Amino acid sequence: MHIRFISTAFVAAILAASSALADITVNGTSYSSGVGLNTANGTFTITGTASGYINVKQNCTIVLDNVTWTASDKKQDLIKITAGLTVNLRLKGSSTIGNNSKNYVTGIYVCSGTTLNITNITEDASLTVSATGSYCTGIGGSYNGTGAAGTINIFGGTISSTGGAGGAGIGGYKAAGGTVSIYGGTVTAKGGGSSSDSMASAGIGGGSGGAGGTVNIYGGTVKATGGTYSATYGGAGIGGGNKAAGGTVNVYGGTVTATGGTRAAGIGGGKEAAGGTVKVYGGCVTATGGERGAGIGGGTGKAGGIFHNYGGTVWAKGTPNNDGSCGDIGAGQSGSSGSPAFIVKGGSTVLVNGSRYGMAAPTDGSQSVCRVAVPGFSANERCSFNGLGEYGQDTLIANASGVIHLWLPNGTYIFSDKEWIYSATVSGAATTATRTAKPKASGIIISFH
Repeated sequence: MHIRFISTAFVAAILAASSALADITVNGTSYSSGVGLNTANGTFTITGTASGYINVKQNCTIVLDNVTWTASDKKQDLIKITAGLTVNLRLKGSSTIGNNSKNYVTGIYVCSGTTLNITNITEDASLTVSATGSYCTGIGGSYNGTGAAGTINIFGGTISSTGGAGGAGIGGYKAAGGTVSIYGGTVTAKGGGSSSDSMASAGIGGGSGGAGGTVNIYGGTVKATGGTYSATYGGAGIGGGNKAAGGTVNVYGGTVTATGGTRAAGIGGGKEAAGGTVKVYGGCVTATGGERGAGIGGGTGKAGGIFHNYGGTVWAKGTPNNDGSCGDIGAGQSGSSGSPAFIVKGGSTVLVNGSRYGMAAPTDGSQSVCRVAVPGFSANERCSFNGLGEYGQDTLIANASGVIHLWLPNGTYIFSDKEWIYSATVSGAATTATRTAKPKASGIIISFH
């Protein structure tokens, strides 16, 4: 098996002793071990079927062109980026990186202090990273170095990354998740879970026991699922790993679906961990807690975090067990301590079960607000309203029942869309808007004879 590099600059290949590895070919020269890339700002193209590993020692660009890459030994991450570097990973065609369920092998090791930028060259470009052995991360921290992840930026392509026990799909290994920013493309991430050391990790964020770090989503389609082991351990879809807090999540656009593992939040804390800070400025967010976890907020037994919605659509659903209380946004089951902020100043925020358990009374940041249900839309219909000032944000999306949930201060409101005029009076309690059809334009026909 071979890995072939075609460089636009001089390539210095540094052998890393390991007789167990298959050959690696660099510019026509074969080496029966790992290879170090030590040419600053070089561009390396990898093609074909490969086995082995590379150590990246200088800032460079790596192109994956229809690569099928598998691990040949444990404790050797397939792509290891030295701390302090910035590496551009460009995707052409369909590539896979897998560790064959070997233990201690991260797909792409991005340690703290390192930046990885992933983008696509071709429209159909994809990368699948499968690190399903124990003590493995898909993209991020590593058992073989610092568990904390660095900075991972995704600009395009179809990216799927799965971590093993202890490691996030994208993020940390038994440590914090670093900073993950998604600007476009389709990103699917799944954390791992195992009975060993009671481990379960976030889809995007912390490894088992690691906090969520910072996740920024500007666009694209993102699906994140927390890892689960049995009915006991779980990581957040986006946020903290098992028994680790949620970190910071900012959503500016795109479509986000986050599902927590057992006893963990969809977005927020892992099992038995508090939620972090979630701020939504645009886009569409669907967050579902694992059993006993909040949709957005805390894992079982812990408080919810801070929630702000300034203009996106949020559908949040907690998953209580039996007769327990659990927040759609708020605390996990039996975790009502504290009253974190619940601030809504735009968009549509739907509490699927009607629960903001353990949260402060909703405000717009300065005064109380109440839910105003606006019915009559088709499921998932997009719309915008005129006449609500700063509360009338664009790209509102109706839920499956065709309802949009605004949150407004006390007062009487008249607003409209293209076809309807709505009215609602808010007086300290939830209410439902009524609507009437806009009058048809009329005119006078004048005939001349």
